[in-house]
Formats: sequence, C-alpha cells, structure tokens
Amino acid sequence: MRLNIAERIHAQQLLPATGSYVTLKLIREARETLSFTSDEITKYGIVEKDNQIHWDANEYLKDVELDPVVEKMIVEKLTQLDTDEKLSEHQATLYSKFILDQQN
Repeated sequence: MRLNIAERIHAQQLLPATGSYVTLKLIREARETLSFTSDEITKYGIVEKDNQIHWDANEYLKDVELDPVVEKMIVEKLTQLDTDEKLSEHQATLYSKFILDQQN
C-alpha cells in the first residue's frame, strides 16, 4: 500500500497502545515500518515543531507492507470511527485506502 507522510503519521495514531505481548510486538514493528528513515527526514525536511510534524514534500509516497493482523486493527479502528461518525478529515484517505480500495 502506498502511503504519504501524513497518512503514515495518522496510521500510527490508530494503533492501540496496549495488548498482548505478541500484539505489541507486531504494533512496534508496524510503527517502525510507518516511521521515517534518516534519509527521508533529511530529503523531505521532516521536523517536529510545537508538538506538530512538518515536512516539505506532499507528493512523496512510500510502499508500506503491514502485517495482516495490524492491518485488521487499523481497519477495525477506522470502521468504528466511521460508525461512531468520528472519522476525521485526516483519516479519510486512510479509510479509502484500507477499506474502500480493499473492497474493490
């Protein structure tokens, strides 16, 4: 799945903070996959300022492969947010990629 910088940040925020040892191990690996390399930080000007992450490249997409268990967690969270009508504009593209695109 190809995700831009904002989607990678927002996907990490959907992951649970607690779980079993096995689940937490998968979540840690997913966070590492979704995080930024030192090359990306330099190349795309990724910085944290005033508790927000800023970057220069809006069109950059990275191919990201997540464990199916982690993808299921993200899908369940996005589905719940949608059902509760609490899906944010920032999560809409993730909803499209993780749920709508997978249904086609």
